[in-house]
Amino acid sequence: FVEANIELSKSNEEKTVMLKEIHHRVKNNLQVITSMLRLQLHDVHDETTKHHFTDSINRDSAMATIHEKMYDTDSLTVIDLESYLEPLVSDLIYSYAVNLIVETSINSNVKRIEPKSIVPIALIFNELVSNSIEHGFSDRVTGKIEIQAQQDEKGATTVVYRDNGEWKAPSRESSLGLELIESFTEQLDGTCEQNHSVAGTEYIFVFNKLL
Repeated sequence: FVEANIELSKSNEEKTVMLKEIHHRVKNNLQVITSMLRLQLHDVHDETTKHHFTDSINRDSAMATIHEKMYDTDSLTVIDLESYLEPLVSDLIYSYAVNLIVETSINSNVKRIEPKSIVPIALIFNELVSNSIEHGFSDRVTGKIEIQAQQDEKGATTVVYRDNGEWKAPSRESSLGLELIESFTEQLDGTCEQNHSVAGTEYIFVFNKLL
């Protein structure tokens, strides 16, 4: 019985190492794609095309950050939402907000997220932050983003995303971000409510099952 437990523990450790190596390689491949897109961006002069390239780069980087977190974590089944969102939001602000100072506040009690859920969650926040910077803070030099995520005792999670920008509706050509937010929310069996006012923009997500 003792020998069987030792063998099982050894097998689990080997699988964990293998899975971490896979995440590491996927992250490296995504970073190669990002580098190639950045190189191509230098040859692009049309502003609309540049915008599309930047969006693709940031979506790719968001996924790379996921796999980096999965590689660094002690457990492949436990991902802390706050510790993941902080570097993701910081990177997005650095990429998009060239001449903008954005204050951020992230509060979360969600300590466990399933690996299958983290990709759509990451891409939702990628779109939210980029929308705030492009459509909320476009005529400003400062801005504020607040994120609150609370999970109740039954596992339901409410996520509130707010900015204090002056919302400007995107053109039809650039509305892909909003469509992606809706699509990824549905993928997680959640709902999303949007509120726009002079005080800023607010998104309220409700996920009625464990993420």
